[in-house]
Amino acid sequence: MAQCDQQPIREGIWSLVPYATIWTIWCMRNAAIFREEDFSREEVVMRIKAMTWAWMEINKDNLQ
Repeated sequence: MAQCDQQPIREGIWSLVPYATIWTIWCMRNAAIFREEDFSREEVVMRIKAMTWAWMEINKDNLQ
């Protein structure tokens, strides 16, 4: 039963990951080019996860 309840959340996460990835890479690329900032792979992954969860929080009403 609990597994069925998680399906919309899982689908929501996976539908947002590509957009969060592209957006995060774009923003970090701009920071690297225009502000000469450096980033590690771990930081990129962490920011992608954070962006995905932030967008999930915004859209949580659509998943219920």
